[in-house]
Amino acid sequence: MNHLTTASRMGRLALFAAPACAAGVALSLMSAPALASGDTEDTATPIALGTTTTEFLEHETDVDWYRVTVPRRVRLYVTLSDQPKGAALHLYERGENELDSTYSQWTDNPPAVSVDARVEQGTYYVKVECDDHADTGRPYQLNVRGVDVPDDWGPDTKYAARVIAPGAAVQETLDRETDQDWYRFTVNSRSRVSVTLSNQPSSTKIELYDADQVGGDLIDSAYSDSTDSPAAQRVFTTLGAGTYFVNVEAARYNWSQSDEMRYYSLVVNSQALEVAPKSVEAKLTAVKRRSKLRLDVNPDVPGKQYQFTVQKKRKRGWRDVNTYTTKGAGSARTINMRKGTYRAVVAASAGYTGDVSNRVRIRR
Repeated sequence: MNHLTTASRMGRLALFAAPACAAGVALSLMSAPALASGDTEDTATPIALGTTTTEFLEHETDVDWYRVTVPRRVRLYVTLSDQPKGAALHLYERGENELDSTYSQWTDNPPAVSVDARVEQGTYYVKVECDDHADTGRPYQLNVRGVDVPDDWGPDTKYAARVIAPGAAVQETLDRETDQDWYRFTVNSRSRVSVTLSNQPSSTKIELYDADQVGGDLIDSAYSDSTDSPAAQRVFTTLGAGTYFVNVEAARYNWSQSDEMRYYSLVVNSQALEVAPKSVEAKLTAVKRRSKLRLDVNPDVPGKQYQFTVQKKRKRGWRDVNTYTTKGAGSARTINMRKGTYRAVVAASAGYTGDVSNRVRIRR
């Protein structure tokens, strides 16, 4: 920006020659907006959140800098309106670390343009400048505002994935088109699992990965359509016991200003499937000079009791003799029996099949 004289800082003066008269030459004075802004980041003019300032670019190489202090985490919006064609708008952190930028159209009355970024508490900088041959001298309006955003951003990596319990719902937002939110959940047995994403912005992606912490295999994925109110998306599959990861991610690059303020809902549901019972093997042998029966049952499960019935062969089939329990092969049951042919029938129990043993003949 040019530095004007003390008088001109109070109002930009345009001088127009009027026809000469007897009294001399008359001057016509026109005032223009003259809120001074700095020409560099170090001399940036303060501008408060929620306010609008008026300024103008004086020549093609003019640059106006502003600084805004943000008291808390917000989405910071900066809007430039009534600007000359070819004007550029930039939003920076200190040190000209650019957060966002945009350029006006090359039309006589270009529409307003805006930049925005999700920022923490601190000071940020706005730069308005002209491109070559821009329409200088036209007053522009610069508005700065902040919108509160959620305090708990979704975790951005698998390493920091947030735990989500099956059956619980998580409410979260996506921070523009580059954001990823990672979650992990655990199933304790083979289960049918569904992961449902609803109220999400358009073109949002949901992915389900296996438990490998780095570079895990993609199990399933779904994409929302590009409408303003896309239908809920769901991945649905059968998983074994273990830990799994869910990624919610923006899948486009034209994120609207309202998308990030839209809370999506993520729900993981799991239904345990019936596990096929384990096979049981019963083996009957004659011991003590074939005077006793010995029953071995596999598998030998610590603390588990098997119930079995000893049956004796008759002309018309098998007759129950007695019912016993045993802890399996590790502590086989030995039973005194009289002369005859016997077998053992092991009853089915929770998670285990039953079994019928071989036949054994007792000779005394």
